[in-house]
Amino acid sequence: TPDRSSKRRSRRPFWTTVRVLTQFKGTLGWALVGALISAACFGSGIALVLPILKLLLQDQRSLGNWIVAKTAGGPLDGIGAWAKSQIPEDPFATFGIVMAIIAVLGLVGSLGRYMHELLTITVIQRAVMVWRRRLYRRLIHAPLIELLHGGNSDLMSRVVTDTRLLATGYRAILSKTVTKLFTALAALSS
Repeated sequence: TPDRSSKRRSRRPFWTTVRVLTQFKGTLGWALVGALISAACFGSGIALVLPILKLLLQDQRSLGNWIVAKTAGGPLDGIGAWAKSQIPEDPFATFGIVMAIIAVLGLVGSLGRYMHELLTITVIQRAVMVWRRRLYRRLIHAPLIELLHGGNSDLMSRVVTDTRLLATGYRAILSKTVTKLFTALAALSS
């Protein structure tokens, strides 16, 4: 039917641009790992802070005793006893340890986010250079009449401007969308 073929034609430019991005699968994979590290550290920090603060401030219980109660009778029974021996009984000292763990999680999460941003920007710039190379090649091999009619400087400026807009779209898809999606999933899972 005409509707299906027009829809297919309208999606073709999108898939063409995605095909350019798939040239950089390895770098995109490592960028995804960075985003996952960032989101996991964020979710762990959220999941860690609320129950521990409630335990220490509201219930006035020792964190070591709580860990022993949670791991008793299971495969982690020995780990609970070891953790209790390592954690101080003083709630203030325990609170300081928990805050230090959250700070380390924040630092690791920030490194993951940096890794994701750096690798995403690298992929975006490489993809834009692929497009510029293709467009310049097409421009160089264009008939002279078209170049004289359209204006050489106008065509060169369009190559730079259009690829800059394409880079903005790539950044929205690869960087912001992935980061916000993983962060939201980590927050919901914690």
